[in-house]
Amino acid sequence: MSGCIKGILTEPILGENQVTGKKGIGVNDIFGNGNFYIELMNHGTLEEHIVNLALLSVSKKLNVPVVAQ
Repeated sequence: MSGCIKGILTEPILGENQVTGKKGIGVNDIFGNGNFYIELMNHGTLEEHIVNLALLSVSKKLNVPVVAQ
């Protein structure tokens, strides 16, 4: 899974650089297609809301499944 709000995909998104966040998806090459999931969390924070919207967009564009924590 991609990890929490301080993970490889989320920190670039919060830094307003969503393109950089997409580079982390390269882990599909390591784990194999379908063995990596984008992790979504919701503890009611604004940051998580922003990140979740961006991660859902990345998931759809790159066909990477999501999992909710």
